[in-house]
Amino acid sequence: MLGSEDTKYIYVNIGFGFHAQLTLNEALVFIKKKETHLQKLADVYTEKASKIRAHIKLVLEAMAEIMNLGNTSQSRNLDI
Repeated sequence: MLGSEDTKYIYVNIGFGFHAQLTLNEALVFIKKKETHLQKLADVYTEKASKIRAHIKLVLEAMAEIMNLGNTSQSRNLDI
């Protein structure tokens, strides 16, 4: 006969390869805190990505402007 299962405790990966034995209520509290922390990190990285995307767009527009100026000056030289 197999031993009965004890579900009072579960092992939770708390990061860096460490696991903690927590009660179900403790695990739920930990999970809520971890979820809040991860959401804040996701918000920070989303904001950083948006800023980078805006900078890339600005650089591409500046490059297009420079290329158009180069084409314009070449056509002016041909008119002389």
